[in-house]
Amino acid sequence: MADETILTPQALTGPSTHLREVRLEDAAFLSKEAGHCDVARMCGSIPTPFHALSAEGYILCMRARARVRGDRLKVILDGDTAPAGIIGLHPRSDGAWELGYWLARSHWHQGHATRAAQLMLEEARTMGVSRLVANYFEDNPASGRVLEKLGFTPTGERNLAWSMGRLGKAWNRRLVLTL
Repeated sequence: MADETILTPQALTGPSTHLREVRLEDAAFLSKEAGHCDVARMCGSIPTPFHALSAEGYILCMRARARVRGDRLKVILDGDTAPAGIIGLHPRSDGAWELGYWLARSHWHQGHATRAAQLMLEEARTMGVSRLVANYFEDNPASGRVLEKLGFTPTGERNLAWSMGRLGKAWNRRLVLTL
């Protein structure tokens, strides 16, 4: 299956952070980095370990969701080529879109999440998205700070959310952004 570029290169470029379509060849990166317990426990749907075959299935599922529902899934690149993480926009049944992301541990605290999310917000605007939601686990305040830097505001909602990486629930906070 050939990769389809959704964004122009100009829209994908930020200061030392770029985005590109996810590819099957990214499965090894996803398996190793997303499957690390420190990363997976901060996500809802990523198990640890995250085997390469499961990562390939995830990529294929996301490609199908892109065609059917319009989901967007991108690899965050540090510079032009080095994968740093994944970011996505996912439609919800209430008309809002959900922003989600994760970074490999070696790329934490370098601004990649904020810059990548800014690029995804540009994409959301071009798609005509008017409302975004995002969630973060309370024991991951760095993710909450990223979202607040982007203009997301807390809704006051706090719930126990499932995490495959934890094999259990943890307290989660929801934020919203109106574009």
